[in-house]
Parts: sequence; structure tokens; C-alpha cells
Amino acid sequence: MTTTNIIDCDATPFCPEGWEIVEHKKCGQVEWNPEKITFYLSDIQKRHECDACINIYNELKGRPVLNANIIDYLLANPNLIPEKWADYGYLVIFWGTIYRDPEGNLCVRCIGLNNRYTKAWDEFFRISSCGLNGNRTPSALLKQD
Repeated sequence: MTTTNIIDCDATPFCPEGWEIVEHKKCGQVEWNPEKITFYLSDIQKRHECDACINIYNELKGRPVLNANIIDYLLANPNLIPEKWADYGYLVIFWGTIYRDPEGNLCVRCIGLNNRYTKAWDEFFRISSCGLNGNRTPSALLKQD
């Protein structure tokens, strides 16, 4: 018997106290299936350019980015996180929800392996002005049929 994991990506995601959600792209009820997730790496990231975040954000406009509801669900159900994400050392970015921290900085949530040995997953907030460069920080997109 297989269990279907449906994530309500229209719900309000977790928001730390003192933070605010600036943008939340709703994407309906999403059935969790890692095979339907694709990763996007900007050429800017591949060139290891700093301060790439706003450019990556702009490149992803109009694309099926996933929001922070996915992170909330995966942290509650870490057994659903694909093993290959850990093998590749991914820090996966979910651009569908943008936050503002108490200092006024724009942030985006990511999920990554906190400890390779214990396989502990954790969320990380990345300030949008820092460089998310390199091949290990892809953006999560929903594959289009």
C-alpha cells in the first residue's frame, strides 16, 4: 500500500517570530514526488559570482518555483527527503517564499544536510544579498509535464 503525500502549498508557511512573509507564490496541492522536482543552476552561480541572488530571483520569475511549504513538510517527514540530495551535498533553495528578517533583509529558505554522519536535515535562511554561488545550491522547481 502506497501513501500519497499531499502538501498544501497554498497554506501560510512557517515564519519565525519577528519576521514577515513578503512574497508567497501559492502552487496548490502538490503531491510529493522527488521525480517531479528539478534543480536549476543559474550561469551566474556556475561562474561563482557573488551577489547573484537578486539575479537568480529575476531569472526564476515565471518559472514553477516551489515554496517554503515543501520545506515545512520535509522537515516534519525527513524520511521523504531524497538520499541523493545528501550525496550531492545540496543546499536546496525554495524561491517561492521570500521573507524579511527583523533587520529588513530579504531572505529565502533552503534545506540542507546539517550533519552528514547523523543525516540530520535542517533549514537555513539565506540573506538575498549574499552569494548563493556554486554548483551545490540549486533552486527547486516543479517539472512541467
